[in-house]
Amino acid sequence: MNVELTDVTRRFGRTQAVAGVTLETGAGVFGLLGPNGAGKTTLLRMMATVIPPNSGRVRRRDHRLGRGAAGAPWPLRVGMDEMTVNVRTAAVRADGLSRRYGATRALDEVDLTLQRGITGLLGPNGAGKTTLLSILATVGEPDAGRVSVFGLNPRDTAERVEIRRRLGYLPQELGYHRHFTVARFLDYVAILKEITDRRARAQEVARVLAAIGLEDRARTRIRSLSGGMRQRLGIAQALLGHPDLLILDEPTAGLDPEQRLRFRELLSGLPGDPVIVLSTHQADDIAAIRPQVVVLLQRRVHGGIIAWG
Repeated sequence: MNVELTDVTRRFGRTQAVAGVTLETGAGVFGLLGPNGAGKTTLLRMMATVIPPNSGRVRRRDHRLGRGAAGAPWPLRVGMDEMTVNVRTAAVRADGLSRRYGATRALDEVDLTLQRGITGLLGPNGAGKTTLLSILATVGEPDAGRVSVFGLNPRDTAERVEIRRRLGYLPQELGYHRHFTVARFLDYVAILKEITDRRARAQEVARVLAAIGLEDRARTRIRSLSGGMRQRLGIAQALLGHPDLLILDEPTAGLDPEQRLRFRELLSGLPGDPVIVLSTHQADDIAAIRPQVVVLLQRRVHGGIIAWG
């Protein structure tokens, strides 16, 4: 079995496990040496196609197969002839998602494939936007259908934890402890996101405060903030840890025009090419950001994914 890795990178949350690895193994014994934390286990799991890379390519070829007509590839399974991973084609995938709340149908067999970059989710009230985003964020579960996030299955407990390590999520209504200060709340969320080093956590809190323009409110109690400031705080907590998947439900609600402009610039300039999904009623937000657009009507995706502009 020959395995080729080309410029393979893999992150788990803020931790870079493998960075830009290129190698090729031939027949015989292959030894992989390195200290703890060097990325050996992650590399072997990618070589075995157990997990995909964030970027790069993995190919496996069985030398028992000839080069002539008899050497047709095996089916796509363990023991396959060849597999190419392209994470840009299906970073997040939903197949046949349905969800009911009592007698009310919230989603009806929704199929969706999201690439890296920004996707806007449009639809009238009651179309199922919030329900869909909560399922993609692993907060809700569908009654039927399947979700895959970076090749991970949220129904599996360990894989759901891994998804959440790479997730930033702003729900439509974010609960706050009113006695927290702004900085203390962000520090608390950073701890939940496993940013355990105190100095690194303080730097990350300062970074997101600056990004959304609340540096001068760091010591203000949340109960004293205006609605627009609380919304910006919600955006800030979602940005902690440089998430690979950023899900924002109505992020511009309550923001004034200047703040909405700053939010658009912030979103368009995020590093690392994350998957960003946001719902909004503001058509000018979509026009300014010019993302791909998904339209939800009557609890179904209407017309597929549209390239805006």
